Amino acid sequence: IRRPLGVVTVLAPWNFPAILAVRQFANPMAIGNTIILKPSEETPYTGGLFFAEVMEEAGIPAGVFNVITCSRENVQAVGDELIENPAVKGVAFTGSSAVGRYVSAKCGAHLKKCCIELGGNDALIVRQDADIERATHAASFGSFMHQGQICMSVERILVHQSIFDRFLERFVERTRKLKMGDTQDRSTIIGPLISRKQAEKVRGQINDAVAKGAKIIIGGGGQGNYVEPTILTNVRRDMAIWQQETFGPVVPVIPFRDDEEAIAICNDTEYGLSSGVFSADEAK
Repeated sequence: IRRPLGVVTVLAPWNFPAILAVRQFANPMAIGNTIILKPSEETPYTGGLFFAEVMEEAGIPAGVFNVITCSRENVQAVGDELIENPAVKGVAFTGSSAVGRYVSAKCGAHLKKCCIELGGNDALIVRQDADIERATHAASFGSFMHQGQICMSVERILVHQSIFDRFLERFVERTRKLKMGDTQDRSTIIGPLISRKQAEKVRGQINDAVAKGAKIIIGGGGQGNYVEPTILTNVRRDMAIWQQETFGPVVPVIPFRDDEEAIAICNDTEYGLSSGVFSADEAK
């Protein structure tokens, strides 16, 4: 027998604020739970207050759908209350792995149901029999859509050494065509990152990689909230960009010798979320 839990807290992210908020609250609300939605402090309107206006206009009874916003300084206090309050029976969270650990630990301490989707350091494996055109198209879209600010972005591209040079050449050609600038110009593909802080974090990963021997093939520049779409080679596992989620328009291209090595590189990270394989051999 399935019954509503009661009150469900939804902690939504900023990167696709409307879609990722709806995805978390629609099903719990549809089956009879009441919702408390806390949007990211970066996107309080598009991720939260907008929906409160819609629900009110649609005639949803008061108290069924609730939105709470707060400043960055109060995020932890508000978040703790929305998890620990005895009235709350379930929590849905989408965001970083660090915060996800904190949220799930809090839920565990109070024996509350918890549904989380966290960060990724996702690999795209391109085997020697892959269609170069299709693979580079996917690599470009997967790496640079929304400036890489997606948890399932391609963050590491693993290419068989026999086609590495051809792949890289075509991938660079595609990347060179990505116009960066004001997104009100419909020809713009690469817009600003969410904040100066995030842009500085991404530039820090690029600088760390270059200082340890990585080579910038294209990009690497940008100022303010902008970071150019960037491709790196000569990347090693001791670099932050190999081990951490970047959440920016930067991707290393890494050669491999055989499938076993590709799998080993793919798994050489604490993250797990998504990955992809390009091959003409479906069994492989």
